[in-house]
Amino acid sequence: MSRFTRTVSVLGAGAMALALTACGGDDSSEYCDLITDTEEDFSSALSGDPTDPENSDVMQDLADRMNEIADAAPDDVQGDWEYAAEAFQAFTEIDPEDPASLEGMEQYADMDTRMQNISDQVSEECDIEFG
Repeated sequence: MSRFTRTVSVLGAGAMALALTACGGDDSSEYCDLITDTEEDFSSALSGDPTDPENSDVMQDLADRMNEIADAAPDDVQGDWEYAAEAFQAFTEIDPEDPASLEGMEQYADMDTRMQNISDQVSEECDIEFG
């Protein structure tokens, strides 16, 4: 597997993890509302190829939204959201035609762990399951 493919797989998996399924609950906090709104706003866009240039604006919007969620997140998971938002921002800057644009992406090798932390916390705090 090439470095580009691995990077896209890790970050793409994180993007796909944001395709959420609400499982009930009445939590109306800003944090949970932002997560629910993200699912509504991005679920159809996230079903496509995140590396497709047609999706670059959507991926940038998602990175921006993740920063908003990070700002609203509880302290115990805020660092994980900031990490994910930073990774997605870096992901939006990858040029699939230029392998050099992957330079520095290895710093996001912990994405799976961070997304699991987020998933666990969102499930507990907001009663929302990552789909």
